[in-house]
Amino acid sequence: MILPHHPGCDPITPQSSRAPHAENPPTGAPRMPRFARPKRITIGAHRWPLANAPVHHAQTLLDGYTLAQRLLDRKTTPAPALILLDLHAHEPGFPELAAPQLAAVLAQQMHAGTLHPAWLIGLVTPPAPDLDAEAYLAGCHVILHRPLRTRVTALLDQLARCPASLPPSDPATRAYQQAAARVLPAVRVAQIPLWTATEARLLLGWLTRYPLTDALRARATSAEMKRILRTLGGAKAARRRLQSLVDAWDERFPLEADVLQFFLDGWERKEIVRFFVDQQLYEDSRVYAVINRLPERIAQEFRLAQSRGAWEET
Repeated sequence: MILPHHPGCDPITPQSSRAPHAENPPTGAPRMPRFARPKRITIGAHRWPLANAPVHHAQTLLDGYTLAQRLLDRKTTPAPALILLDLHAHEPGFPELAAPQLAAVLAQQMHAGTLHPAWLIGLVTPPAPDLDAEAYLAGCHVILHRPLRTRVTALLDQLARCPASLPPSDPATRAYQQAAARVLPAVRVAQIPLWTATEARLLLGWLTRYPLTDALRARATSAEMKRILRTLGGAKAARRRLQSLVDAWDERFPLEADVLQFFLDGWERKEIVRFFVDQQLYEDSRVYAVINRLPERIAQEFRLAQSRGAWEET
């Protein structure tokens, strides 16, 4: 496979067969400012190393979509950009939205002029010819198969500094993109648009022994909890999200981190309060206050993640 060649960039040739759409990539990249800072986006469960610049990472497809919207918006200064997409990824809780469909929507928006062009690179492990074909149909420039050799990673880093051509397009690709453009908004509508403390409290009460009022217990129906958990990709994924907050809060909010960890470990509220009081670490009033504020703190973190379009950024 030959990665797309663009004037001013050396051709990049990983060891594989030539990609059908990468053979004659269309031109049309915007003129770059002389010192434009490259933008590197990775989407999926895996984080891929790219040297010499920060990498913006989104774990889910919808987070990746929001991240791309922010970084590639036409109102921002154009810059070389590269998107590495795990083609095996599906939106947690929404199997109808798969990675090739996200690539199709992004490629369509690049052609429409609402996003700056970016290299769309699909990553597959192990090789899957049908998935390769679907990704090329969606508009990916190139498909790579893991494991990536050091040379390929270095060449990808080089490509990330080159202005991107518009993604490949033909009638079949445009038809696929139109179908994908109907799926993604439908999944977004099914998401929780804005996390509230009440939803975070319901989540805690469902996954842990966090206390709920009688009114909230009545609201915690199977359908309501299914909606909340589906947004996070299911119960296991929700617990991982909460555990990631424990790690993130370890230095900024150590008491909140400890309290959340105790709930995740199965402790009750009175057991948590007694522990801190017996250890003479905090007064009971402060611990109770932190427990009461915990759902709002979690909701704030979830809202921040929604607005940034990523759970991690390095």
